[in-house]
Amino acid sequence: MATSSEVFSLLAFPSDLGWVSMWVNAGEVARLEFGFSSLSDLLQSGRQEPTKPGVIESEWVGRIQGYLNGENVDLSPISLDWSGLSPFQMRVLKQCQQIPYGLTTTYGQLAKAAGSPGAARAVGSAMARNRIPLLVPCHRVLPANGLGQYSAGSGVHTKKKLLQMEGAWELDLFC
Repeated sequence: MATSSEVFSLLAFPSDLGWVSMWVNAGEVARLEFGFSSLSDLLQSGRQEPTKPGVIESEWVGRIQGYLNGENVDLSPISLDWSGLSPFQMRVLKQCQQIPYGLTTTYGQLAKAAGSPGAARAVGSAMARNRIPLLVPCHRVLPANGLGQYSAGSGVHTKKKLLQMEGAWELDLFC
């Protein structure tokens, strides 16, 4: 994951939706994964040993744990690493970051808001490659007719659970 000039710290912590791994580089979150069944499951695939969070990172961990435990927590103070993104991806992800808790939008609406009307499929691709889910709440982006896909956690089941937790999805509407 890291190039020779980058040193990533791995923070690992439990939540109501499973164990979370948060990769931090130079005071910014570069990657977030969640839904691991255990710490050993999280550490498989050659992941490094977790580090102890600093003061700022501890605050971030608390915010993410609160969110995943069902609280309406403001995640915007968490600094994000936008490196490696195309200008289009950055516009889309930053626009997605603005979708409020408990609300959803469609891929087409997000494309338009990001200045690229008609690019709904490209927005879908950007959402699928989002390496910082929850902090960039791609689960709040839906196709025009249903729930769509989700690449984080346990997939579409996790997307549905997050939306239900936020009050943005009626039980068993489409699934």
